[in-house]
Amino acid sequence: MSQDSSSKKEEENGFINENNKVIKILNESQDPWSFDKKAAGRKRSSLRFPESGDSLEDSKFDKKANLEDHQDVIHRKKVSKTKDNLGPQILERFKEGSGNKIQQAFRGMVVKKIVEKEEYSIHFNLMRAIKMMFYHLLFFATGIFCAFFLILIEGYQFTRNLGFIGTHWWIVVPQYSLQLFFIGFLAIVVFLPTKSLTHYETGILVYSVIARCFIIAVRYGFMSITRFKLYKSKATFSWILHDLLLLGWLKMTPESLKEQITATKNRVKILEEDWNFIFIETLPIDLHNRLLDLDNHNQENYDEEQIKRKIKYSRKVLHMRKTKEASFVGEDLDIIHKTSKSDKPDDKNSDSENAYGFLSKVDEENMPTEETTYKAESILREMLTLDSAYHGVPRYAFWIVGFRILLQVCCQFFENNMSFVFHWYEYLATIWYSLTLFYIYNANLFFVISGLADFKRKLFLMKILGSLISIDKNRDFVFSSYFPTINICCHKNLKSWLILREACLDIGKKYTYRIFLYCSVFLGFNLIFLGFLLMKTFRVVSWTLPISVSVTGTFDVFIILGVLFQMLRIGSKVNDCFDHHKGELIKIKKLLHEAKGDLKSYLLKDFSHCHFRHLFSKMLLTMQNSHRNRDFISEAIAQVDITIQDLDYAKETQPLKLMGFTASGQLITSIYTGVASIGFALVQFYLSGA
Repeated sequence: MSQDSSSKKEEENGFINENNKVIKILNESQDPWSFDKKAAGRKRSSLRFPESGDSLEDSKFDKKANLEDHQDVIHRKKVSKTKDNLGPQILERFKEGSGNKIQQAFRGMVVKKIVEKEEYSIHFNLMRAIKMMFYHLLFFATGIFCAFFLILIEGYQFTRNLGFIGTHWWIVVPQYSLQLFFIGFLAIVVFLPTKSLTHYETGILVYSVIARCFIIAVRYGFMSITRFKLYKSKATFSWILHDLLLLGWLKMTPESLKEQITATKNRVKILEEDWNFIFIETLPIDLHNRLLDLDNHNQENYDEEQIKRKIKYSRKVLHMRKTKEASFVGEDLDIIHKTSKSDKPDDKNSDSENAYGFLSKVDEENMPTEETTYKAESILREMLTLDSAYHGVPRYAFWIVGFRILLQVCCQFFENNMSFVFHWYEYLATIWYSLTLFYIYNANLFFVISGLADFKRKLFLMKILGSLISIDKNRDFVFSSYFPTINICCHKNLKSWLILREACLDIGKKYTYRIFLYCSVFLGFNLIFLGFLLMKTFRVVSWTLPISVSVTGTFDVFIILGVLFQMLRIGSKVNDCFDHHKGELIKIKKLLHEAKGDLKSYLLKDFSHCHFRHLFSKMLLTMQNSHRNRDFISEAIAQVDITIQDLDYAKETQPLKLMGFTASGQLITSIYTGVASIGFALVQFYLSGA
């Protein structure tokens, strides 16, 4: 009897464990047949598992009912209801790897979730980066022969996804054109007796090719293990483009934007049900609809040029109002949300009286009649969309590289005393070298300048975050009145704001790490060259360099150092936002204490002269009617104190850094002092006649 009872218990426990596994798979995955999720939730909520006090017959009855519920959820609109025990069969077929539709759907969803989880984490694989750098260096040296070599070692699909062969012509054509330019340059240097191209120019171009291969290798080094393994299978062109810095981060498409927000929510550990906002004032109808619809920012509805036109017009209006010293600014910024196709919208669309900025006129009809809850994810998506249209992709790298090449050609003509102007091969060598260097150097410089765009994005997000809790909007920032202030009387809003701030600093973290590594390596090489020039100037070493190499090398040093210095300056402003946001929270705390002291008399005051206080008193009255037995003001004050403490902690532990150095005004002052000391030493050296 004891053996029979023990065997029954083991069978019962095994049955329940298999059931739990199936339930876990269903809960963590999306249904491939798009059944009614609300109905599925009701089905799952009605499940009952055996308890210790239940009899064995009751347990069997409950298990049978549970399996029927799961069967109804899984096979809705596909198969009829049945009483067969399919739970263990589904799990067994999934383990065995059979080819039925249920197994394929489950396997695809599980693999997708594994890939996404690994994509969210940030790790750098040094050995993989070295291997990929070797492959690309081999490709620059041998071209198509490297593709045949990789097909034998890694496989055809891997070689195709790298862009060495195949139908992805957007990747293949730039790869081979760059390789042909480089091989053609080496052929000109070897077979033509040119005076304009020496071993110095050859060394500069080889260094640029090595830097290009390093940039590509870093991309694969930060790639997850699972995603890199998927490179050995057939991949679409759009899937490969997600790894590129330009299309994955700088130029935000709706797909990449959604992917980055999902990754940030996973890294920050955000619970979506607690991540919501309630504004103190109603939003324009088009912005209201965009924030409520998570699928609104799809490829069809995304019009970046229209957003740029609206931003351009709002900046013109703001500048005009500032010059006229107008008292109401927020009403002009309402034009950002209109749908006009021209720089100046039509009169019927410029509904400036229905303003929502706190510096605009008081509009009683614009007061909210009921609280509307907006998901913070939608607000973050709107902020990133505005930034992508406002800043765009940095294009001044083309002008910098073009000026550098022109400077080098002029130095070569001056250095050779115009002695090669009558030889055709000298012109061919100079033009070919200029085109090759422009192609490679422009690609390399872009990844350094992209760090400047990334820091500008962080500063942009911090300014909008400050406007969400600001009592008096900043008139110098175009988007300060884009969103109204959140309901500061609700402690949940303040908590959601703190989580949103952390998410804004985390967004695009993997691309930021790649940019930091690029900047570190380029800074190291340029500092070595700068040190060599200083030693040559002070005659510590007796080596001589051509004028063209010295001039262009100095130009490169100033460009790289200038970009990094600008990044430090913007980063210091981002870190200063800790104190700025803390100051806004202190203002909110004072306002809440003022209202808490005597709420009845505060609500009876006339705030018609101050738009925000008028809205604030209305919101207090609304919340007092809905929270009669609850001290909501004390809860908001307590949350303000917690938020201030969290900001102080984040400022000390998580400041924005560049290559390990915290971006601050003190660091910038130290750099100024060092540069001034070197400049003073150089001036003293030359004036002394040494």
